[in-house]
Amino acid sequence: MTAQSLAARNSAASRTGKTLTEEQRQRRKGAVARRHDEAVAGFDNLPDSAGIRAKAAATVLGISVASLWRWVQAGRLHPRKVGPNTTVFRVSELRRLLGGNIDE
Repeated sequence: MTAQSLAARNSAASRTGKTLTEEQRQRRKGAVARRHDEAVAGFDNLPDSAGIRAKAAATVLGISVASLWRWVQAGRLHPRKVGPNTTVFRVSELRRLLGGNIDE
């Protein structure tokens, strides 16, 4: 398989069967960035039962996304799968880590 065909297979266009314009791609990127910024900015106002995506969780904890997944492997965090490509982290668990109760 060529690199070009691999890229085409993994692109959003091949998943949806539609070709996206550059403007549409940028709009989708902006929407993802806004959701991330809103989750981080509103973290203090979120209920303990809420879940936030990996990038926002890593930002809140002050670590990289790679470190976040290492913490998952080490058993310090327990993410929840809410869809085939969506994993969230409970706000209550992140607050526990921020409070210093890492062993619980």
